[in-house]
Amino acid sequence: MERIKNRLVTFRVTDEELSRLKTTSREQGARCLSEFARAILLGTLHEAGIGDPRDGQLKQKMEALDSRLAAVESDIARVMNLLSLAGQIERTNK
Repeated sequence: MERIKNRLVTFRVTDEELSRLKTTSREQGARCLSEFARAILLGTLHEAGIGDPRDGQLKQKMEALDSRLAAVESDIARVMNLLSLAGQIERTNK
């Protein structure tokens, strides 16, 4: 059961800002500007069914990519250390 919303929050915007808010609200699929503003302010866009759920998927993919990149960087550092060590051994044996 949805809780009754009986409190009012007011803030001023310019005509241009209001127009942008309304446009973005419609584009994101919000039922009304109030729903959109509440979702944005509370950070609950996807829970409210507003916005593109792929945004969360993109974040997960970026995190996975970041993790894989860190592993590659670690592997490269290890290879560089091994090559350096091999070069030192080679110079010592000459």
